[in-house]
Amino acid sequence: MKAAKVMGLFKISLKEKFNRDIFTLAGGTASGQLLVVLASPFLARMYTPADFGLLGVYTASLAILLVVSSLRYEFAIPIAKRDFAAVNLVALCLIVVVLYALAVGVALCLWGDIFAAWIKAPALTSYVWLLSLSLVGAGGYKIFNFWAIRRRAFPSIAKTKVSQGFGQVATQLLMGLWSTGPAGLICGDIVGRFSGSMAFIPLLKELKKKMKMQVSRRGLLAAARRFRRFPLISSGSGLLNTLGLNLPVLLFTALYGVQVAGWFSFSQRIVSVPITLLGNAVAQAYIGEASGLIYRNPHGLRRLYWQTAGKLLLFGALPIFLISLLSHWWFPWIFGGNWLNAGKFVQLMACAYGIQFLVFPLSQTLNVLERQDLQLLWDAGRLLAVLACFAAGYFFNWNPFITVLCYSIVIFLSYMLHMLIAHNAMLSFEKGDLSLDG
Repeated sequence: MKAAKVMGLFKISLKEKFNRDIFTLAGGTASGQLLVVLASPFLARMYTPADFGLLGVYTASLAILLVVSSLRYEFAIPIAKRDFAAVNLVALCLIVVVLYALAVGVALCLWGDIFAAWIKAPALTSYVWLLSLSLVGAGGYKIFNFWAIRRRAFPSIAKTKVSQGFGQVATQLLMGLWSTGPAGLICGDIVGRFSGSMAFIPLLKELKKKMKMQVSRRGLLAAARRFRRFPLISSGSGLLNTLGLNLPVLLFTALYGVQVAGWFSFSQRIVSVPITLLGNAVAQAYIGEASGLIYRNPHGLRRLYWQTAGKLLLFGALPIFLISLLSHWWFPWIFGGNWLNAGKFVQLMACAYGIQFLVFPLSQTLNVLERQDLQLLWDAGRLLAVLACFAAGYFFNWNPFITVLCYSIVIFLSYMLHMLIAHNAMLSFEKGDLSLDG
C-alpha cells in the first residue's frame, strides 16, 4: 500500500511539473506575442500589404534555409543520455551553422537577384543578402533553445520570447515612423532573432565551461555518428516539412503578386499568435517529458500524447476554429480596410488552423521515437499535395480564394493522417519493435 501511495504521489508530482513547465513557457510566449499583437494594428497602417508580402517571402525563405542549418542535430540535444554527448552536439551544431551561413551568403551574392526574379518579387533583391545574417541569429537561438530544454531551463526560454517580441516590435515601429517600407519589417525580424539569443547568456556561461572541458574532435565525431539518423533522414524530412508550410507564401507571390502574398502572410502572422502562444509552450514541455518517458515508462508516452491532444482540442483548437470563422468581420475593423481579404483568407483556413494547433505541439513524437523514416514519408506526401493544389490553381486559373480553400483542405487532411501515423508508431514502440540507446 505504501509503495502504491508513493508511486501515486510521484505520478502526480510529474504531472504537476509538466503543467508548470507549460504555464512557464506559455507565460513567456504570451508576453512576447502580446507585444506583437498590440503592435499589429499600428504596423498594418504603417506598412502596405505589399510590404508584408516581401516580409513573408523573406521569412519563408529564411525558414526553408534554416531547417538544415545545423543538419537537424539540434533535435538530438534533449534526448542524448549523457551530457558529454549533448555538449558535443551543441558544439557540432554551432560549427555547422557558421559554415552554412557563410556558404549561403556567397550563394545569395551570386544568385540572389535570379531568385527574386523567379518569384516575381524584384524588390527582394535589396534585402536577400540579409538572409545570411538572419541564419546566424536564428540558427544560434535554435541550438541554445534545445540545450535549455535539456536543462529544463524553461524560465530562461520564457525570457527569450519576451526579448524576441520586444526587439522585433520596437524596431519595426521605429523604422515605420520613417516610412522605410519593407526594410523596417525585415530589420525588425532580424533584431528579434538576435535578441532572443541574448536572453540565454546566464545559461550559456555554464555551457561554455562544459564545452571547454568536454568538447573534442573525438567527441564531435562520436556524436555525429551516434545521431546520424537526424541529418540523414530527419534533415530531408524537416526540409520537406518546412517547404510544405512556407512554400505557399512563395507560390502565392509567384502566382498572384506581393500584395496577395501580403494578405496571406499577414493572416498567418495574426492567427499564428495563439498557435505559438500555447502550441510552442506545450511542444517544448512535451518534448522534455516524452524524452524521459521513452526510457523510464514507454507505455506512458501514448497516454501523454492523447491526454495532451484532448486538452489542446478543448482549450485551443475549437476556440481558434470559431474565431477564424468570424475573421471577415473583425479583421478590417482592427487592422483597417486594406486587410479585408486577409480576414477572408483566415475564414477559409479555419479548419486548417484548428487542426494545426492540435497536432503541431505533438508532431515531434516521431523524432523522439527516432522514426524519422515515417516523418519523411508524411512530409513528402503533404508537400506533393500542396504543390498539386497550387498547380491546379495555375492551370485552372483559380482566383486566390479558391486556392486558399484548396490549401486549407490539404492541411486538414494531412494533419489527421499524422496523428494516425504517430499513434501506430507508439504502439510499435510499446511492443518492443524499436530500442533507443545512447
